[in-house]
Amino acid sequence: MNNNFTNETSLYRKYRPNNFQSIIGQDNIKQALQNSIIRNTISHSYLFYGERGTGKTSIARIFGKTINCLQPINAEICEQCINCSATNANSNLSITEIDAASNNGIEEIRKLQEHSRMSNPNSGAKYKVYIIDEVHMLSKSAFNALLKTLEEPTQNTIFILITTEYYKIPLTILSRCQKFHFNLIRKEVLSAYISNILRMEQLGIDPQALSLILDLSEGCVRDALTSIEQLKMITTNNFINADLVRETFSIVPKDEVIDYLLKIKNNQIDFNSINLWKDKNVNFNKLIENFLIILKEAAEFYITKNPGNFIFLNIKQANKIIQIFSYQEVIDMLDIIIDFNFKLKDIRRKDILIELITFKLTNVLNHNEIRNYVETKQQEFVEEELNISNNSEITNQNIDSQEEIIDNPVNEEVVKQQNPRQNPNALVDIKSWDVAQQEQLTNATEEELKLNDISTDWMGQIDAFNEDKLVNIYSRKLKSLFDETKTKVPYKYAQLAFLYNAKIVKAASGGFICVVKSRDLSTLINNKLKNENNRHILFDFIEKELIIIALSVNEWKKTRQEILELRQAKKIIHDQNFDIARYYNSIVKNNKHKRNNRLDSFLKTKKVSKYKLEV
Repeated sequence: MNNNFTNETSLYRKYRPNNFQSIIGQDNIKQALQNSIIRNTISHSYLFYGERGTGKTSIARIFGKTINCLQPINAEICEQCINCSATNANSNLSITEIDAASNNGIEEIRKLQEHSRMSNPNSGAKYKVYIIDEVHMLSKSAFNALLKTLEEPTQNTIFILITTEYYKIPLTILSRCQKFHFNLIRKEVLSAYISNILRMEQLGIDPQALSLILDLSEGCVRDALTSIEQLKMITTNNFINADLVRETFSIVPKDEVIDYLLKIKNNQIDFNSINLWKDKNVNFNKLIENFLIILKEAAEFYITKNPGNFIFLNIKQANKIIQIFSYQEVIDMLDIIIDFNFKLKDIRRKDILIELITFKLTNVLNHNEIRNYVETKQQEFVEEELNISNNSEITNQNIDSQEEIIDNPVNEEVVKQQNPRQNPNALVDIKSWDVAQQEQLTNATEEELKLNDISTDWMGQIDAFNEDKLVNIYSRKLKSLFDETKTKVPYKYAQLAFLYNAKIVKAASGGFICVVKSRDLSTLINNKLKNENNRHILFDFIEKELIIIALSVNEWKKTRQEILELRQAKKIIHDQNFDIARYYNSIVKNNKHKRNNRLDSFLKTKKVSKYKLEV
């Protein structure tokens, strides 16, 4: 038996570029580096950053090889001199590569410093080149040591730092480097490159299979070549077809994903597809990512009408989507998938996540009454997978647990025929909350636009007991009130349009402060809430009575300063008992007072106030 095996070089190593001419997809970077060589304006430090498999390390090596070439021609290596030969044989001592992932301590960087100071370029080379890969892995102390080297570089020494995580590099390092961002390789460029390699490897491929490989690689050359290498080992006839690619990598075809979305639009929940995907061991994380990419590119196409931006879709697929879905529906689907994927990111059963997303998308796109089933399914799953107790705080955080309280279990056919003023549950048209709010503002009475005298002590009390989680809870409550996917809502909720787009900035157990775009709108909100019926509708929806104070942006800036002054003077109300009835009585009685008398009013009333003051 013959046991003599030979290791075949991986395709991505076999076809690694060794000169500027063989680089694909990074034309601007290639041109900039070649110009610096021709003009002799080479910097002492560079930072190459970007996605994996886009040529960062290859170009760093080519740059180091070219600047040390003894006979370069227009910034291209000669491949004849001793330096080029030594580099090709990995024996050029003037080019040193360091893997920062395994050499990330201060001692390694100190050794590098000593080496750069003491050694000289070899064999007539002009420069000593240090390529530090995965530089973001260096420790803090190692970065500090490297900083000293970059601040005072030795003559003819060049550092090329490489990273996929730019944000982890200290600013002090970034400011001392020329920075080059490496983009993912465009689909058409990568297609031509891969097709050429397939010809050299004597492998056949059908166009659909090539397209699938390009989608899998996501613009990464190394990933594409690794996929081809794996398929080469599997194929028996030196031909790669689409079925082989799908079976090997458990891919759901793009057209199948699009058809799945179309079934949702047509109110068809397709469990058969989900079960089939499970049987094929489909990567559901990748599938969800494909949903997002498809919808993102469709949204871009809606705006730009430019198919040149496509990486994943083709023009036929994009047109199919925009003919069925409106732009707003595409955005809504993106929001829903992102929201579910983020909030349930830790679950193990991703197929259940796909089901939940499907229910929600069907509900939003078709306005069907399946909310209860979604909530029940989700609650059971969250408790099973994440062991989250069913308390009130988690209930508020659960996806959509309150988002559709607007729906009322009354008979729509009966309600829509009734007079809205006689029946607050009667459904009325609401095409745009923004327009409804503007109409309320335009039609406001003189009394509704009269300034209120709201004492700063009320806002100071809310500020003193502010909790971020309550800001989030109340914000979600308000957001669920203004469901922009609905064209009909109960009349009573349409009357609350004045609160649309109010941003909650401070919230406590007894109230919140919200900021709106204008003083007229903030005044309208505060006066509308003096109406007991409006308060009753809002409190019933929020399920809690609250002090609600609206301010414009400028009013909020001024109020924050006043609260700060009260805090410094130790005159902030420090009692968690919010007297809600007293607040609304006070703004009714004090409507004629000016806001600039707030502090005086507070000082006069503090003796009779039941609240405790911080002394």
